[in-house]
Amino acid sequence: MASRAGRALVAALVCCASGFLVACEPPLDGFMGLTVDAAGRPVAVMQICEHVDGVTIYSETPSIDPDQSPTMTPAATWIITPAASGFVQFPLSGGGEWQLQGERKPLRVKTEYSLHAWSSTGSPPTGHATFSLGGLKKLKYGQVHLGGLKAESADPAASELTMPLADFRTGPCT
Repeated sequence: MASRAGRALVAALVCCASGFLVACEPPLDGFMGLTVDAAGRPVAVMQICEHVDGVTIYSETPSIDPDQSPTMTPAATWIITPAASGFVQFPLSGGGEWQLQGERKPLRVKTEYSLHAWSSTGSPPTGHATFSLGGLKKLKYGQVHLGGLKAESADPAASELTMPLADFRTGPCT
C-alpha cells in the first residue's frame, strides 16, 4: 500500500505533466461562440484579444474508424479588412463587413459543423465552436453557446457552456 507522501508525489507529478502537455498547445487569441438573431438565424460571435481576419465553417464527416478524427471540408470562408478585434459578430448567412470568399455551401440540418477564426498574419487562433442547425434551434435570442451544440444536445440554457450575450460582449478581450 502506497504511503500518503507517495500518493501526493504521484499526484503532483501528474499535475505537472498535465500542465506541461497543455502548455504545448498554441495559445488562444480569444473565444468563439454561436447565437441566433431575433428571427432564429445563426450568428457567429467572437471575443478577439489580438486580431483575426478570417472565419471558416467546416462540415464534419464522421470517420468509420472510431479512433480517427472526422473529415473536415470547408463549407464557407469569410475575410475582413482591416482585421477585427474585440467583440465581433456576423450572421452566418453573410453580410456586413465580412466578405464571402468563393462559394458558400448550404448548411444542412443533420450535418455537424465546426466554426474557426484565423489570422493570415499568424496571430494565435481563437477557440472554435461546433454546432448543428438542429442544436442552434434550441438557442434563444440573447444566448451564446460556446463549444459543441448538436441536435441531440440537452437544453442549452442548462449548460455551463451557455451564457447571456451581454456577458459574452464584456469578456476578457474588450
